[in-house]
Amino acid sequence: NLHVNYDYTSKNKRLHLLSNAFFTQDNNRLNGSINGILEQVITSAPNYPAHTDENEYYWFSEEYNNPVALLESYYKAKTGNFNFSNSISYSLVRNLTLKAAIGYNRIGINELSAYPANSKNIFPFPQMATSNFGKKHIATLLAEPQVVYTSKLLGGNFEFLVGSTIQGSVTEGKFSIVGNFQSEDLLEDPQKGLVFFSDSVDIVYKYISGFARISSNWHE
Repeated sequence: NLHVNYDYTSKNKRLHLLSNAFFTQDNNRLNGSINGILEQVITSAPNYPAHTDENEYYWFSEEYNNPVALLESYYKAKTGNFNFSNSISYSLVRNLTLKAAIGYNRIGINELSAYPANSKNIFPFPQMATSNFGKKHIATLLAEPQVVYTSKLLGGNFEFLVGSTIQGSVTEGKFSIVGNFQSEDLLEDPQKGLVFFSDSVDIVYKYISGFARISSNWHE
């Protein structure tokens, strides 16, 4: 993990900059990636044999799975998150200040669910090893520029503010099921097998708005 802060004020106090950024990354692995594996373990017969006399996983029928064999499957996830925020203000002339807030965030995840052949029920027929690959990234940018003017008028303090909000985001994702690997050592490489199914998503979002505000204080 990485976290950075930066705070700057010019000598004449007209410019102020505050920045913050952080990056995190996690790598996780979980054996037994089949959905509902905990339920299958709990509901299995207590005397259900794990292996045959030939030291292979024991399978009885299509309706019953071997909970020990299911643990041969595994799930991997690599997630990353980058966030940057920045606020800046500059006093252009007396009573007139330019401000801007800018933020950027990108979060992504790469997932793998690997199912070796020996993790799959051999009924009604033996199945080949397969892997599910998933990838998704979301990037968001937000900017809010403002112009602020302050003045004393009619015995009170007035503040006039005009600004805009600009936002955009991009979502990209891809999912595929791959099989027919030459070797189960290649289950984590989607380029080494045959793609049985593939789907993707691409979403672009844009938003812009403007706003204005007048505030006053008669007691100062």
